[in-house]
Amino acid sequence: MFAQKGYHTKLALCVNKINYQEFDDIIKLATILQVPEVNVAGLIEFDFNRNLSLISEEKNKIIDKCRFINNNYKNLKIHMTTSLGAMNTNSPVVDFCNNIAGFKPFIRANGDCDYCCDAEGTSLGSIKNTSLIELAQRHLEFSNYMRMDRFKRIAEGEHENISVCNYCIATYKKFAAEKEIS
Repeated sequence: MFAQKGYHTKLALCVNKINYQEFDDIIKLATILQVPEVNVAGLIEFDFNRNLSLISEEKNKIIDKCRFINNNYKNLKIHMTTSLGAMNTNSPVVDFCNNIAGFKPFIRANGDCDYCCDAEGTSLGSIKNTSLIELAQRHLEFSNYMRMDRFKRIAEGEHENISVCNYCIATYKKFAAEKEIS
């Protein structure tokens, strides 16, 4: 109804073990309803939902389909959220979030600039007393730190089913302590 009345409308799907095979149906629905965007999120893993997490192969299938649609469908755009691990399609998925690709500051109402809107406790500093250049530098330093930590985990065989956001927050705490960022 909203799409037919001309309102900008999106469909959203958080893919997990139960519904990831319905992805094609969501795309068909968006096409039929002429909804121009679909947001596809991955599951942020906690103890109570761990059994619903996709393995790398399943994530890669969704990511590949999203990229195919974005490259070949004229009237539909797929947005992959941080939690899908959309940075890498080589097996295993490296579960890097989109924030690692570039500085997209998330500034809270109090002026704190966080690494990510999903990851409270990842404050890079405050725009009240820190320049955007310095905040961007901290962001890039942390992104590199996280890449190196993750590649080390992959080399040690610890790459599968590490929750993106929980991993990011824990890694940021280590980084902030080493850099003495408060």
